[in-house]
Amino acid sequence: MKKVEWLKKANELHTECLYQINTRNGSKPCTNEEVKLFQNLNKVLGVQLSVHACRYYNLKESLDKSIAWAKSGQKDKRFN
Repeated sequence: MKKVEWLKKANELHTECLYQINTRNGSKPCTNEEVKLFQNLNKVLGVQLSVHACRYYNLKESLDKSIAWAKSGQKDKRFN
């Protein structure tokens, strides 16, 4: 996966988390598809971030870390 593709998917998931948080659904569980996408994105980075209880607040915090790593170039060797 290219870095641009990875960032696009991560930002889409991040936007969904922000939407859920802003509509006062931040403490609700994420969908299975969102969790799988998050796990797949982290596999590309070679990172094992876990989301406990998998709530939108927790997912957003973990995505913040992953996106920061990708943008900073620390994980560039992991992208095609």
